[in-house]
Amino acid sequence: MEIGGVFHTIVQNVHLESATDNPTTGYQTELVDAGGRAVKVCSWLKKTTCVKVACESKSDWNSPTELINIRKACSDVSVPRMNLLQYQAGNPPGRRFQLEP
Repeated sequence: MEIGGVFHTIVQNVHLESATDNPTTGYQTELVDAGGRAVKVCSWLKKTTCVKVACESKSDWNSPTELINIRKACSDVSVPRMNLLQYQAGNPPGRRFQLEP
């Protein structure tokens, strides 16, 4: 992607950055930090260097969904690493990741 380029995506069944999702929701994509505490997808993406991330939480949709807009700001993009802890096939698949310290 060129500097200034934009990527749009949707992530369903995640902890919403706005914290307006129902806490009893069964999430299909989960992130946890090194201590096992929940991390929101948008919060994690915002730690990526050289990008500007904007998220719009949709708690009123059938499943908690984030509309994500990522704009490349410079050439040294570095995405924080994570490890796959669990995977269950589906559409979307169930996934659980742990962020590296």
